[in-house]
Amino acid sequence: MPVHRTRRAIILVLVCLAVTAAYVLVGLNERNIGYNLPRRLHIVVAMAIIAVALGWSAACFQTITENHILTPNLIGLDSLYLFIQTAVVYYLGAARLTAMNNPKDFLLTVAIMVGAAALLYKALFKGQHGNIHFLVLVGLVAGQLFKALASFMQLRIDPNEFSVAQGKMFASFNNLNLQLTGLAALCAGGAFLISLYDFRRLDVLTLGRDQAISLGVPYTGVVRRQLLMVAVMVSAATVLGGPVAFLSILTVNAARRYFHTYRHIWVLIGSAVISLVCLLLGQIVVERILNFTVPSNVIINLVGGVYLFVLLLRQGSRG
Repeated sequence: MPVHRTRRAIILVLVCLAVTAAYVLVGLNERNIGYNLPRRLHIVVAMAIIAVALGWSAACFQTITENHILTPNLIGLDSLYLFIQTAVVYYLGAARLTAMNNPKDFLLTVAIMVGAAALLYKALFKGQHGNIHFLVLVGLVAGQLFKALASFMQLRIDPNEFSVAQGKMFASFNNLNLQLTGLAALCAGGAFLISLYDFRRLDVLTLGRDQAISLGVPYTGVVRRQLLMVAVMVSAATVLGGPVAFLSILTVNAARRYFHTYRHIWVLIGSAVISLVCLLLGQIVVERILNFTVPSNVIINLVGGVYLFVLLLRQGSRG
């Protein structure tokens, strides 16, 4: 069985390399290679960071919540990001938001998002046992609150400035800052390495909370640590590329079905590679078929939303 999964992983990586080569090399010639090749390679690196961060964070979150149709986006980080961007335009003007493409503002935005998540976790884990499902519920309510506040401010700002804020509502990989890509790699990579400390414990957590505790897993500590690292990875990925709500639902569940296992090593490989393939295919469609008329996350969210609907129907029929 491990050999079978290894073969599947090699096939998946080869497909990813083929899609990457298609995105990077197609259309290059001696006149544009000096501009297009570095730009495309930079986009691929940024997408790889986002793919690993969102894929692994979603796999951890689903294990902790014991539910395969939930994502970290449900704790409201996407909505908080949009609220922050809208608030900057509302109070400081569109010019200030446009100028926020620097390391200082990147780290500040990530810190605000992680701080909000940490406060939420602390409030829910004051006792010995935190209620994960209550956390998801509070996150949903908080997300709707941030969306409502952002919508209120959007209705009151100048239409020209609103167009600038609107650009932050969609994932964009066309104007990435190399410094921000490096910072995102440091933030998400550091959180990822810390998260790997509980790699094997997460496999045990798939058995459920009570079984994991009986097998000696320090459940509360693992959950707190993983939730915080999930918040860091999701925040860094969102600030770098923008919100991609349904990507993790699509890729993590596809990885589980592709490898037919609960082991997180295979889920990590599968979700990261499939996420990168989805991002690259979405960018290819946006750049070369739709001529930048539709953002890539609209396509990804459409496919992910349909896939989520299929998952819900399957679970309902089994229940």
